Formats: sequence, C-alpha cells, structure tokens
Amino acid sequence: MIDDIDFSDITQALENCVNISNLQLHFGNDEFNDENLILLSKSLENMNLYSLILYIRFSAISNYGVSALGYSLKELPYLSNLTLDLYNNKIKSQGLSDLWSILQRQNQLQSFTLKLAYNSITSEDLIDSIQGFEIITNTSTLNLNFLNNQIYDGGLKRLASFIELFSNLSILELQLDFYLYSCDIQKELFTSLKKCSKLSYLNLGLFSHEVNYSSLYFGIKDLIQVVVLILNQQFPVNFNTYLWRANIFKQKKLVKFSLMN
Repeated sequence: MIDDIDFSDITQALENCVNISNLQLHFGNDEFNDENLILLSKSLENMNLYSLILYIRFSAISNYGVSALGYSLKELPYLSNLTLDLYNNKIKSQGLSDLWSILQRQNQLQSFTLKLAYNSITSEDLIDSIQGFEIITNTSTLNLNFLNNQIYDGGLKRLASFIELFSNLSILELQLDFYLYSCDIQKELFTSLKKCSKLSYLNLGLFSHEVNYSSLYFGIKDLIQVVVLILNQQFPVNFNTYLWRANIFKQKKLVKFSLMN
C-alpha cells in the first residue's frame, strides 16, 4: 500500500541519490495518484540520470500529474533513454502534449518509449497534443503503444505526419488497433514511414484478426529501407491471411520475419 507519509519518505530518499545514472521504478495500483507522481517528479530533478524506466500502471494518473512529470524530465541534462509505461490511467490531450514536449526539450534523448494503452485517448486528444513540432533530430528509437484507446483515422493520420519529423529514426515499434483504420489512412502511414530514410527496423503490433493484409502488404513493399520487420498478431487467422503473409514473407529484403498467433 502507498500512503502519503510512506511515499514522501521514498521521494526524500531519492532526492539524496543525485549520482544515480540508471533508474527503474515500478508502481501499479489505484492508490498511486497525481500527488504521488508530483512528489516523485520533483525528486528526480536533481539527478544525473542517463536512463529512466518508469512503470505506473492501473493507477489514477491524470493530466495534472503527467504535466508535472513532463516538466521535471525536461530538466534532466543527460537523459538519453526514457521509457514511460502509463498503462490504464486517465491521460488526455494536455498530459500527452506535455509528454511529447520532452522530445524537443531533450536534445540528447536517443530512445523514447511511450506506452499509453487503455487511457481512453481519442483522435482529438492525439491531434491536439501534436501541434507546432519541428524536426526532431536526436531520437533514433521510438516505441509507441496506443492500443485500446479511441483513436480512429484522423488520429492515425496526425500520428503518421508526426513520425515524419524524426529525421534520424532507425528503430520504430508501433502498437495500434490497425483494424480501426481505413485502407487509405493505412496507406498514409506507410507513406510517412517511407520518408523516414534511415528506418531499418520496424515492429508493428496488429493484435486483431480483422487486419487488412492486402493493404499491409503493399505498404510494406514500398519500405525498401527496412531490413528487419516484425509483425505481431495474437488472433487466429484465415486462409486468405496466410496467403498475404506468404506474399510479405517472399520479400527478399526481410532479414527477420515473425508473426505470432
């Protein structure tokens, strides 16, 4: 259990650990709230962190707490690797915007993982949160998980144009509810990925039996720069799907290919 006194003791101890360079923290219950996250965020500000992995799952985190976290993380001068797993919270557009802003404030951030599955994020939240961004040159590894939200065609279209801004992107892991998106919007995503000229590793989480594999095939076919492709699907597939899988597999440019039922 977390109570205010106990957690205050934890954060005070962290404040004295200024020389920690790698930190991994796990929290996961509905008693972890915005106030706890604000205390935690302040305790991180004086650290010389190079890598931070933060899991806060099944909690009650909202925009209020996430905004404080975003502000504190932007103050870390050496942060190069950041993983935020905020599965099943209450984050919306403003909180998401504050998390995105870390990418432009942290010029040395090379790897950024943001997992926001089950946050009831809408297309409008995603569109509103990505405004006014310029080219992002520092980040080469990007891992995004937006499964089980309410993101439809408009949201994916905006996300696709956002990914284009990563001029040095070489590794991309993207977990989305692909069955929600029209063929035209999926095509726009692959058009954007094609513009990422340094992209060599692509991991797409499909997670549905309703994926349009013909659209997927033609999109992947144009990604001549990708040499490692992983497609994850966790549902039974029909014969037609196996045919499209075979077509994808035949592409000689693939060094690694994996599909999981």
